[in-house]
Amino acid sequence: MKTQMEAVLVCCKYYDFIINFHYPTYDYVTEKLINIYQEFIFGMNPDDKKALTMARQLDQVMYVYLTTKHFYQMVQNYDMNGTSMIFEDAADIIALYHDYIKDEMKSTSTTKWI
Repeated sequence: MKTQMEAVLVCCKYYDFIINFHYPTYDYVTEKLINIYQEFIFGMNPDDKKALTMARQLDQVMYVYLTTKHFYQMVQNYDMNGTSMIFEDAADIIALYHDYIKDEMKSTSTTKWI
């Protein structure tokens, strides 16, 4: 049986970066996402393999959100558009990340070499 702290150390290699990230005081979306991250990480069962897999994904998604301008803007715009999906849990954030990856793959253009 793993302890909660062992699970965090194993699954969340960006935990310190995410928790200590300094964002503007008016950035409520980032604040909410970091709170969802913390709640999920400390509310999960450390013996549940599915929860550990989701924790790894969420850790990666949050790191990409905080370090990638395009994904950050996509999430901010998504929230501002008043769409029906409001970030309530980790699955919502991960689903939006998968949409972002699909869009990035579609937008990749091929180049012609002379």
